[in-house]
Amino acid sequence: MAKKLPRITDFNNIPTEALVPEDEQPYEIPKHWKWVRLGSVASSSKSKTEDFSTNPSYIGLENLITGGGISSVSESFKLKSTKNIFTPGDVLYGRLRPYLDKHAVVNFEGVCSTDIVVYQPTTALLPKFLEMWISTQYFVNKATHESKGINLPRISDKKLALFPIPLPPLEEQQRIVEYIEQTNSKIDDVIQRLEQYLDEAPNRRTKLIQAGVNGLLTSSWREGQGRSIDGWSVERLGDLGRWGGGGTPRKTNKAYWDGGTIRWVTPKDMKSEQITDTVDYITGLGVEESSANKYEGRALCVVTRSGILRRLLPLGLIDGTFTVNQDMKVLHNVSEHHLVDFIFWAAMAHEASIRETCSKSGTTVESIDFGKLKAYEISLPSRSEQEEIVGIITSGLKRIDSSVELVTKARAKVKLLKEQMISAALAGRLRS
Repeated sequence: MAKKLPRITDFNNIPTEALVPEDEQPYEIPKHWKWVRLGSVASSSKSKTEDFSTNPSYIGLENLITGGGISSVSESFKLKSTKNIFTPGDVLYGRLRPYLDKHAVVNFEGVCSTDIVVYQPTTALLPKFLEMWISTQYFVNKATHESKGINLPRISDKKLALFPIPLPPLEEQQRIVEYIEQTNSKIDDVIQRLEQYLDEAPNRRTKLIQAGVNGLLTSSWREGQGRSIDGWSVERLGDLGRWGGGGTPRKTNKAYWDGGTIRWVTPKDMKSEQITDTVDYITGLGVEESSANKYEGRALCVVTRSGILRRLLPLGLIDGTFTVNQDMKVLHNVSEHHLVDFIFWAAMAHEASIRETCSKSGTTVESIDFGKLKAYEISLPSRSEQEEIVGIITSGLKRIDSSVELVTKARAKVKLLKEQMISAALAGRLRS
């Protein structure tokens, strides 16, 4: 039976059994600091019974925020005979992988999931210092490595108790906590601004596309050409070219699939605006002996049957040789007066309207009525203006995507800076 760890309540009187041997110490810390066992400075409470005058607040793993904090609590939890009890000043830590980076310091009492460890720091350890330590990448990586289980891997209290934690004197802990909180506030503000930019990127793309196909971005071009937007025509999608569908070659016939070189587009391939590759390929024999049709040249693919139609109409441009399955429709051989790329962007701009106008009713799987789709009307300028609009949209989207990539990299660097700052502070490497 493992010996119980002694409790540290006084930094100047630390029992030898609570110290971490030199060969187990993660890194060097100031000489007057001590590496100690986590279980010596923070006990994990066991499930127990306690009387509450009212139904207590409840915190589950879903209520803990990745990186620290609590998103919400349930105020109507029915207390059973045993639950994890927490009180103000306790530190909550998610023991279940992949939630090993969820934690919070609580300032109220309540109960929580048994998949949350409730730490009660001793008088030698500040709760916030403990929370900052368990948020470090070192701690998360160690907990991940030590967690056991197939379906729901967990880290045990006993293993956590043996984890090392650097222990400075209380006054230094307080200075470190204050420094990290002040610095984090500034860093988090930067991260929030970067994330806000990324969150707004899809809306910027949508507005650009809509402004393009509505003619707002080519007003100067029309003026220079002596043209008016009144010259645009309204036409039905069904009149802009030839439409076709597809099918699925028999899966049990390997001759239809093995060694196939013809792209077979299905809804699962509609993840980007340009379709270059597909999950599955079929053979020429598969096309000849099934309801699949082979298409050549640049075309517009539309998903007409899929659960995703509840929230989105997947559209994609494709070039070359390809086929589609029965859940897809293809607009190909577009009239020489029109550009398939413009039709694609126009459909993208109106995808919500198309879903609302053309959806079938009474079907078990969301579907687009093909007749209604072909009857849907869009406004079209001259081919030369279509080309101008497509160029503006394409270059504009490239700029947006490039800025998103740069901001995403910047966010990652700032987050890394935050982690490095916390690690340096908890290693005693802060500049005085």
